[in-house]
Amino acid sequence: MAAVRFLTWNMNNFTRGRKADKARLLDEIPWDVAALQECDLASFELVCGSAHVDAGVHALQLVPSSVKANHNGCALLVRDGAIEDPRTWP
Repeated sequence: MAAVRFLTWNMNNFTRGRKADKARLLDEIPWDVAALQECDLASFELVCGSAHVDAGVHALQLVPSSVKANHNGCALLVRDGAIEDPRTWP
């Protein structure tokens, strides 16, 4: 069995903003599964588009649209085939 590299990060802790810098960092460091906390939808979409993410799900995608505006939530991302479909986890 191969080792899985797990990353967890509170994206809003002490570093509000700087979305592009955070996405670039997530692209540069090795991980297979990333659990992000305090992540807004814009950051999630940026990371998914730039960090070689195979699949991802954000908690705010699962709630009514009235809850999404200006909110943060948790996200689960996978890459390098670590998990077939993270959308089945919620």
